[in-house]
Amino acid sequence: DRDPYSRARRLATLLADLGPGGVPAVRELLENGRFRLGPTELGLLVRFWATHEGRAASAWAAKQTPEYHRKAAVMAAVSAWVAGDPRLATEDVWGWPLEDQDLKRVIPIAAMQGWRSSSDPEGFADFLRSLPPGPYRQRGLWAHQGILIEESGIDAAVAWAGAIPDDEESAGYKMDAHRRLASLVSARDLEAARNLCERVCDEPYGNNVRSIVASFWVKSEDATGAMEWLAEGSDVNELMSAAKGAYVDWLVADRESALGWMEERVEAKGWEQWLEESYPLWVVNLGSDDPEVGIERAQIIQSDWRRDAVLAEIARIWRGTDEAAAEAWLNESGLSDSWKEKARKPMQRMRIPGRS
Repeated sequence: DRDPYSRARRLATLLADLGPGGVPAVRELLENGRFRLGPTELGLLVRFWATHEGRAASAWAAKQTPEYHRKAAVMAAVSAWVAGDPRLATEDVWGWPLEDQDLKRVIPIAAMQGWRSSSDPEGFADFLRSLPPGPYRQRGLWAHQGILIEESGIDAAVAWAGAIPDDEESAGYKMDAHRRLASLVSARDLEAARNLCERVCDEPYGNNVRSIVASFWVKSEDATGAMEWLAEGSDVNELMSAAKGAYVDWLVADRESALGWMEERVEAKGWEQWLEESYPLWVVNLGSDDPEVGIERAQIIQSDWRRDAVLAEIARIWRGTDEAAAEAWLNESGLSDSWKEKARKPMQRMRIPGRS
C-alpha cells in the first residue's frame, strides 16, 4: 500500500485491537524496520509499545530510532507512557542524563501532553511545584505555559503565572514561571511582552523579565526602540545588566547599526549609568577597527578597572596588527604592569560580539 493515509488508517485500526500480547511483534517490527518505516507508522508503533511498556519503549525511542525520526518517536513514546502513569513516568524521564539538547526540549512537552491525557490532567502544575529549582523545572514551566498560550491565549498564561502565591515558599517558582513566560510571550507578541513587563518587572518575581523582553525586541527591526525603552526603567542595576545583554544581541545581529546608535547616544547624552556595562562592548569593537579611536572613546567608562581592562584588550588586538605602535602606546599608557602583562600575553583574545 503506497498511500500513506491508507497505511496509517490500517495500522491504527490494527493496533487499537491489539492487547499486550502484541508487544513482542511490534517491538520486532520497530527494531528490524526502523529505516523502512515512515514517521507516522513509527510513531503509532512506538506509542502502542509505550502504552504497555512505557519505560522500555521510551528508552528505545531516545537511543535507537534514526536521528531524523527521534524527536517524533520520543514525543509519541513519552506522552503515551506518562498518560498511563503520570507522576511515576514523569519523575523517571525527568532524570534521564540526555546529551541531546533537542530531546531535552521535547521531553517536557511530551510529558505535559501525556499528563493532560491522563486521569489527572491538572496534576502537571502540582508536579512542577514539587521540583527543586533548576533546568527540569524551567523546561517544565516552558512546556506548561507554552501549551496554555496555544490553547487559551497569552492572557490566560499571564493570569496563571500571576496566581502563583507570593509567599516565601513559592517565590522562586513564581520568578521562574515569569521568566519562562517572558520568553514565550516575547517570541510571539512584543507588545504583549512589554505589557507583561509593565505589570511585573518591578515586582520581586519579575526579576530579569525586562532583560528577556529587551533581548527579543532588539533582534527585531526596532532595536533602537528596545534600547530607548530600557532607558525609561527605574532600577539602574537591573537596567545595566539588561542593556548589556541587549547590546550584545544587537552587535551580533547588526554591528554597524549598534555602533552607530551608541556613538549618537554618547554625543547627545554623554555618560549614562545604565549604559556603563555596555560601553566596553562598544569601545572594544571600535578599537578592533581603529585602536586610537577605541582608546579615545574608552574615557567614557567610569569604572577604573573596567576601563583598564578594555584598554588592555584593545592593546592586545592592536599588537596583532602593529606590534610596534601598540608597544609604544602601552609604554606611555599609564596602565599598571599587570594590565600591560595581560595585553602582551600571546593568548587568544576574547570574543568580540559582532565580530567573527
